[in-house]
Amino acid sequence: MVVWLILLGGAFTILILFRQRRVESEALEIPSAMVMLFHPTKGEGDLTLCGAVILYSFSRVVLELFEIVRNVF
Repeated sequence: MVVWLILLGGAFTILILFRQRRVESEALEIPSAMVMLFHPTKGEGDLTLCGAVILYSFSRVVLELFEIVRNVF
C-alpha cells in the first residue's frame, strides 16, 4: 500500500509541475485532438494521463483499505 501512496503523490507532483511549465499566453489556434489529449504543455495531456494514474492509484488504495477493514472484522 505504501507503493501506491508514493505513486499517487508522484502523480500529483508531476501534474503540478506540468501545469507550472505552461506559458501564460497560449496561441489562439486550436490544437488537434491528439495534442489536446497527450501533449503535456500544449494540451491537456497532463490531466488525462496523470488523472488516469491518480484514479487507478486511488482505487488501489481504497481497495487495500477495504481489505484491511474486512480482515479486521
